[in-house]
Amino acid sequence: MLDRPHVLVIGASGRFVAQSAVFAGYQVSVIDLFGDVDTKQICMASNRFSEEENSVSWAHKIDALSDLSASGHSGMGAVLRAVELEMGSVPFTIVFAGGAENYPEFFGHGFWGASLVAGPSASSVARLLHWPAIKEFCQQHQIQTPRSVHRLSQSADASLVWLQKRERSGGGLQVQRWESSGSVDFEGGYYLQQKIEGTTLSGCFVSVQNEGRGVTHLLGACQQLPNEDPNDFRYQGSLGPVDLDERDRAQMKRVGCCIASEFSLEGVWGIDFISTADGLFLVDINPRIPASAELIERYYRRSQPDFTILGAHLDAAVNGQLPAAIEEVGDCFFSKRIVYLESEMPLVVDDAMVAFFKSSPAITDIPMCGTEIMPGHPVVTIHAHLYPGRPVGTGPTLTNGL
Repeated sequence: MLDRPHVLVIGASGRFVAQSAVFAGYQVSVIDLFGDVDTKQICMASNRFSEEENSVSWAHKIDALSDLSASGHSGMGAVLRAVELEMGSVPFTIVFAGGAENYPEFFGHGFWGASLVAGPSASSVARLLHWPAIKEFCQQHQIQTPRSVHRLSQSADASLVWLQKRERSGGGLQVQRWESSGSVDFEGGYYLQQKIEGTTLSGCFVSVQNEGRGVTHLLGACQQLPNEDPNDFRYQGSLGPVDLDERDRAQMKRVGCCIASEFSLEGVWGIDFISTADGLFLVDINPRIPASAELIERYYRRSQPDFTILGAHLDAAVNGQLPAAIEEVGDCFFSKRIVYLESEMPLVVDDAMVAFFKSSPAITDIPMCGTEIMPGHPVVTIHAHLYPGRPVGTGPTLTNGL
């Protein structure tokens, strides 16, 4: 246990990391895009871990975290004001969830005053926002990546399918298929990446860095759920952990060790790959706790009840200690799917909806009453698991994984 037991989670959605913190025995607060009902409840429940009578956990919804502009200054200012309002002189141990990597300054030691940042350095995260730097390193180490175009002087092979991406992005919202007749705002942080056909796998790693030498373990891999619309690149959810064949497991371990060493990554983090007949292609690096880590934690806790992703992250990033990784995956699978609003009109959440969502232990990320959800935005997350011994055809058992 750290000397600073109050964890502050910052990212697009902090619910899972906050839940993991409670499992690990930490007091936790959250700043994210949603301020969901269950996130607030988790923070309130964590108060029991505080030794101070008046210590209160909290969860703030900060719309500015969705601002992925080139500078990101508006998002930084809003988050800083929220933290200063609540924290006073109390130091936090700060942990980042999805989207936080779009603000490298957040990772700077000293940026949060007396609080401790558990994760890689700001300079490492800033390098990972620049795809050409990643691609150059991968080429030097025989790591496969899709072809890419970063400036006007380069041309895109018309025989290939290209995706337009943004360096500051999240959840696949900044990804779209590129038509050869369209222009690309290279100066605005966009670039083209070849679309690779295959299965998307997310590797979940944990790394320590001691005196310039790093050690990395592969905690597990999950398969991202496919999109029904081939032109929809939003993150739909994941299934896992999956049992990798010998080739893919060896490649994933090697790539994880190379990337962690080059970019000085610490704690729990992730890489997205496309698995093809020619092996794995690296398509994205997430220098913070990835979304699929939730499924890895649920799997580990079946045999190691004290295991938590948050605990593994802090042990590695702060104490330089690595957990034991499970090499062989059994026949138990966990999944989560994000439900997006597919109507053309916004949805305003009312009391009846909240009550319905709360009635099912399979539903998480429950929006607050009065929340206006725009078309294409997430509504809730639905969880399921499949344990061995169930009759074929009955489907998975729904659970909240607690």
